[in-house]
Amino acid sequence: MPTDDSRVIVGAAQHALEMIYRRGYQYAKAGVMMIDLADRDGLQIDMLHTQETEERRQKSAKLMGVMDALNREFGRGAVTLGGMRRNERWRQRDTRQTPRFLTSWNEIPEIKMG
Repeated sequence: MPTDDSRVIVGAAQHALEMIYRRGYQYAKAGVMMIDLADRDGLQIDMLHTQETEERRQKSAKLMGVMDALNREFGRGAVTLGGMRRNERWRQRDTRQTPRFLTSWNEIPEIKMG
């Protein structure tokens, strides 16, 4: 089922980890890759979609919007899901991140003349 709810995405990632985890092996931090992304407004619902699921989707969208707004205002990671730990050792390393010239005003290259 398509979702933009962080709780659902984190829950699916935790479930996948539980499926592959084996005691005694060493593990390294990894990310979750999301593919086949689509605009929320382009979501096609199925015939069994009910008013209850629509209300739940709207509440989820509102909650995720509030979390995003708080993180924009107070900084990345200010509001996280309950199971997410803030540990500097495991902090994401953005050193190899590709510049986002087309999506971030702050990353547009500047040219100085003169």
